[in-house]
Amino acid sequence: MKPSECGLEEDTPGAGRLRAARTVGEQVRELLPIVEATRGLELGRPVRPTFLTRATFERQLAREARKAYPPGEAETDRRALELLGAVPRRFPLRKAFTDEIVEDLAGIYEPDRDRMLVAREAEGRLDRWELETVGHELVHALQDAAFGEDEGLEEDFWGDSHLAYAALAEGDALAVELRLIRVLHGEREHRELLYGLPSRLFFSPPPDLPLFLGHGFLFPYREGLGFVCDLYRRGGWEAVDRAYRRLPTTSAEILFPERYLAGERVVTPRRVGGPGGGWSRAEKTRGAFGAADLLALFEAPKNLPARAVDEPLERAAAWAGGRLDLWIRGRESALAITLVERGSEPTLCESMSEWYGAAFPRARRSESDGRTMFAEPGRSAAVACSGRHVLVAVSESREAVERLSAGW
Repeated sequence: MKPSECGLEEDTPGAGRLRAARTVGEQVRELLPIVEATRGLELGRPVRPTFLTRATFERQLAREARKAYPPGEAETDRRALELLGAVPRRFPLRKAFTDEIVEDLAGIYEPDRDRMLVAREAEGRLDRWELETVGHELVHALQDAAFGEDEGLEEDFWGDSHLAYAALAEGDALAVELRLIRVLHGEREHRELLYGLPSRLFFSPPPDLPLFLGHGFLFPYREGLGFVCDLYRRGGWEAVDRAYRRLPTTSAEILFPERYLAGERVVTPRRVGGPGGGWSRAEKTRGAFGAADLLALFEAPKNLPARAVDEPLERAAAWAGGRLDLWIRGRESALAITLVERGSEPTLCESMSEWYGAAFPRARRSESDGRTMFAEPGRSAAVACSGRHVLVAVSESREAVERLSAGW
């Protein structure tokens, strides 16, 4: 992506009055019209951010996150991720999402409360980094005022349409934020930053987060910026505005914007039977398994980039639909990922076998009734393919894997 394709080299409105502002209130008032003019939207009302100390900000967000992510739901999600090798055994998933991720946030806009929270420590005027944060969150306030939120988005861990919406919203806000850097930080830093963009941006995930989770954390910003810039290159902010009226619904549309523009529809995967009697379905740990999830697996099997499969993005491009389901029986779990091949030449079946072999190299591989079976102490898996449809089944129970993949 070239900065010019997203308008990142274009001039922003003058900021003389912003630099002359003496109080925080004056700074926010002067920043708002700059953001409005840069984005081409109007809020139509004043904004009063709530500034909190870093500790208070993190404590408040963590408390709200814990309410939104109950322990039981986090536990079943952890089981599914563990079977995929996406998190270590007994990884504290809920703590990572409710405590550790908020440490990387500097501000948040809550549309349901029409509230903006910003972390800061010093007294007096906002520094340029704090102004940058406020500017980013102001874009979210503009989005909410102009387009509202789509209430049909999934809110669960496996919500691919939620990830796609987040990519649109964060990519939009980030494009404006990068324009503001010239005003807030100066021309030299602005150009140095922009021409570092081809290195997939300047973000890094929280250090203690497994790479699979870090990929999901960064996706809305990193890939979202690319999606918004593609739209901007084709039709400016009007093209971006139209995306809020016809939302992208899959991470594949974000990764491959031509699919969004073509109105390509998702193909529903084949249904898979359960693993047998005694198992109960984990209702909260089910939903779309998207192209972004595939890409994260391919780029770092078991969170090890050294084991990445060749051409991970090209392999993830074979995604046309996907779903994840989990069943529980005591301490055992059984996972089924069902996928649909997009292309006319089947590649996804081989890709899933290669990924599993890279993630779990000690597993003994064999062929059985048209399935590729993997076995090692305490873990079994199968990759079964039928035409465009692919099934990956993983469990501590070989019997469950056999039942899930039988007749596929």
